[in-house]
Amino acid sequence: MRLLAKNTTAIARSSDLVWRVTVEVEDWPKWTPTVTKVVRLDQGPFGAGSAVKLKQPAQLETTWRVTSFDDGHAFTWMAKVYGIPMVAGHEIIETPHGSDSFMTIHVSGFAAFALWPLIKVIVGRAIALENRSLKAWCETLDDRSHTGSPNDWHQSAEPVYDANA
Repeated sequence: MRLLAKNTTAIARSSDLVWRVTVEVEDWPKWTPTVTKVVRLDQGPFGAGSAVKLKQPAQLETTWRVTSFDDGHAFTWMAKVYGIPMVAGHEIIETPHGSDSFMTIHVSGFAAFALWPLIKVIVGRAIALENRSLKAWCETLDDRSHTGSPNDWHQSAEPVYDANA
């Protein structure tokens, strides 16, 4: 049995910009408190087969491996967290007003089923926070300046994220 937690967040920036921020996984600690350290375990562009060692608050360092990759649109990766198989998905969809970021976590196995009420709350909060953080970060970037590395992008002159929203 597979159990699912999901979150969708609207982002007032192009899907290209949001996608580029999403796949620059080594920069995640800059914009989301749900990740404190990322180490790529391979070279080259991030894609199918890429492996990342990820440290998250109150969790052991875990290796995530990309299992599917649709460049510019979506990727999934999997890991075992405390022995529980997890598959996380990140999908960016173009909308008339920018993009939607759709995040999912599928968990499976007996332990996941037994602990689902707790896991669903913890994972649900984490992906909601990650999506809000992605929104806040992307909406401070100038959509017109994202031709190079995200590290070189310019912050927008006008903040568009309302922390109270």
